[in-house]
Amino acid sequence: MVTLSRTTSKSMQAESCRIQMLLCYARHHGFPTTLLDWSHTFFVAAFFSYSTSNRDTDVAIWAFKE
Repeated sequence: MVTLSRTTSKSMQAESCRIQMLLCYARHHGFPTTLLDWSHTFFVAAFFSYSTSNRDTDVAIWAFKE
């Protein structure tokens, strides 16, 4: 059984947070990532889906109901 010390666990969490912030920053500036874009309104989702796509490609907007 492998146990992590508290400092190792915190440093891993900090590294994970830094990677997540880097991915969010890259995604915000148009870099293709595996992150999903979330929006509260359909119109905002539609705007960003269609504004960044080519006319030859399909876009998809998924809805999540709580």
